[in-house]
Amino acid sequence: MFSAKALSVLNRRYEPGFKVDLHLKDLDIVADFARSIGIALPLTVQIAQSLVALSASGGGELDHSCLIEVVRDLRQIAL
Repeated sequence: MFSAKALSVLNRRYEPGFKVDLHLKDLDIVADFARSIGIALPLTVQIAQSLVALSASGGGELDHSCLIEVVRDLRQIAL
C-alpha cells in the first residue's frame, strides 16, 4: 500500500482511488458493529474523526491517503 501511494503523498496529489467519504462510511459500519458487541476501537474512532474533518473541509472526494495532511496539520511540519 505504501509503495503504491508514496509518490502521490510526497507530491500531495490525492486523485481518488478509495475516497475519504467511502472510507468514512466503512469505518462507521465497523464502529457501529463494535459498539453493538461491546468492543472499543479507539484508533478506528480517531481515524474516523480525521476523515470527518477532511470531508467537512471539502476533501470527501479525495483519496484516503490524504489523511497524511491531517498529520501534517497537527504536527505543523512539512513532511
